[in-house]
Amino acid sequence: MKYIENTDLQYIDTLFCANQDTRILCECVIKDEFKSNYYQGLFGATDYDEKKEFNRNVVHMHKESSTNLIVMSTYGSDVQCVGYSGDIRKKHIYELDKNVYKVDGNIIYTYPESTFECTNTINIFRDNNNIKSSQNKRCCKMKLYSFKIYDNKTLVRDFVPCYCAKSVKDVTGKLCPPNTAGLYDIVNNEFYTNQGNDDFRMEKTHEFGNLLPDDMEIVQYIEGTGKQYIDIDLNAKDHPNIIVEIEGNFTNTKNNQYIFGAGFHNDYKTDCTWSLIGLINGSNFIAHDGISGKEKELTTADIQKHIFVLDTVSSIGKVDNTSESLDSQGKKEVNYNYVLFALNNHGSIVNKASFKMYSCKITENNTIIRNYIPCLDADGNACMYDTVSKQCVYNKGTEEFKYE
Repeated sequence: MKYIENTDLQYIDTLFCANQDTRILCECVIKDEFKSNYYQGLFGATDYDEKKEFNRNVVHMHKESSTNLIVMSTYGSDVQCVGYSGDIRKKHIYELDKNVYKVDGNIIYTYPESTFECTNTINIFRDNNNIKSSQNKRCCKMKLYSFKIYDNKTLVRDFVPCYCAKSVKDVTGKLCPPNTAGLYDIVNNEFYTNQGNDDFRMEKTHEFGNLLPDDMEIVQYIEGTGKQYIDIDLNAKDHPNIIVEIEGNFTNTKNNQYIFGAGFHNDYKTDCTWSLIGLINGSNFIAHDGISGKEKELTTADIQKHIFVLDTVSSIGKVDNTSESLDSQGKKEVNYNYVLFALNNHGSIVNKASFKMYSCKITENNTIIRNYIPCLDADGNACMYDTVSKQCVYNKGTEEFKYE
């Protein structure tokens, strides 16, 4: 789907509280329907103590004169409002990068640095505040194409416009009927819906224009039982410098299971290279980006959900916030495809994992080249859908993936 559009008082609550290190990017087109002297929020949150406004991360539309509309920002307790006066009827990316206000990457204003945390959560299409009712929560009418929130440098919300093909529960647990429009958060695999009045307007594109095709269904995860794997058709020789981020959990800690990897060995100690992440010896999560014997233990293995990262650019392995530098000295060229739920070792698929996979992203040169979402295809087959190539990738092992 291209966008969702609010027509009156529809809005999204992101359930995230901003602080001085928050970065927000809002890609939208503002509609020229300003009918009030008060500002109308594109997004934001504000604390108010009956005397003054503070702890603010807000971008809003404001009437500068009887004819001129500008898009302004506010940050922290700074009362300085600086506006963008370009053609707001065109699509722009309005950004608050900590204390810097930008439009389409161009700096409009830099606020003094401060330290704060807002008690109100960021809303989209309005400023979430507790100011007097005459100004409270006025929505900006706009078409929203994408919305991202970073907590410092960590992406915590990545919203894309979508609608549900079937009845599903949103992030609040509310059951939504088919064709409910909202935003899907790729980071946390959650569906966010309107918390205001009426319904969002939406524009559907062709079959593959939505986050998923209309006849496919998002699921929380697909689960390998030690018999399945996916060949993602990405050759390690052509893509040696990537960052892989997988969210999921092992369902047991049996010996030697890998969730991503490719490599080879002719001589086990010298003529070999592996790039992989998984667990070994039933005891430790490990990452590897080099020759044999140089894998690094990351944390003690368990069956809890984690974010696993293999960074072959900086030679780093991570489990959540625990990271280790990898020894890539002597690393050789690997002419085999990377696989999920296993290791491609010299063309043989080995060490398949018992693992629930909630998401998988692969970045190259600061660009996402694979963004896999677990789903059911039109025939009900569990697979991963890549929102970049608009293609499904399927199990090439035995039996079928479980899912929920």
